[in-house]
Amino acid sequence: MSRLALAVALVGIVLCGGCGEEELPKRRLGTSVDLPVSVLNDVDGTISVTPFGVWRGKPDDLIGLNVRHNDGTEEPAPSGTPYYVPTSFGNHSPGIMPKPSIHRWVRAVDTDGEYVVPLDDPQWQPGKDPCEGFTFREGDSAVEVLDVCLVFVLPEGAELDYLRTAAPGEERFAWAVPRNHSTAPPRR
Repeated sequence: MSRLALAVALVGIVLCGGCGEEELPKRRLGTSVDLPVSVLNDVDGTISVTPFGVWRGKPDDLIGLNVRHNDGTEEPAPSGTPYYVPTSFGNHSPGIMPKPSIHRWVRAVDTDGEYVVPLDDPQWQPGKDPCEGFTFREGDSAVEVLDVCLVFVLPEGAELDYLRTAAPGEERFAWAVPRNHSTAPPRR
């Protein structure tokens, strides 16, 4: 390959950026989508995902907050600007809800195109939980509906652009996020 051909190819790659990514149509917050899942013995079903709203927190919300991971370890929450997304997951399959990891089926995407995973299990101090009414439920992981308040921490200066699914499988969905993020939790 000649140097000129190599240079043209490299310029094309740099200019293309996200050319390989398909642009997803954006749904309104509060719109449910069904993700196909395969469970025991290849019986098919779906899990519905419904993000109800988005509000921006303050970096001070994260002071003293620990995050519990699936393996039981805890660490301090990262610094940045938190965004809160009350979300409902509905199990429409004969299998059990994958509670320890299902919150990771939704990603935030900032205005630079960076994907952000939600915090695993925020350990809010009494009276400090900004997601009152949307916190993780306790109990059996086979619940039919799981309401969680997803917490995405974006780097200082980054803005939330949209939400998208990241569940196993090929189906992908996205939700538009209004630019005027409220600073108080939405009411259901």
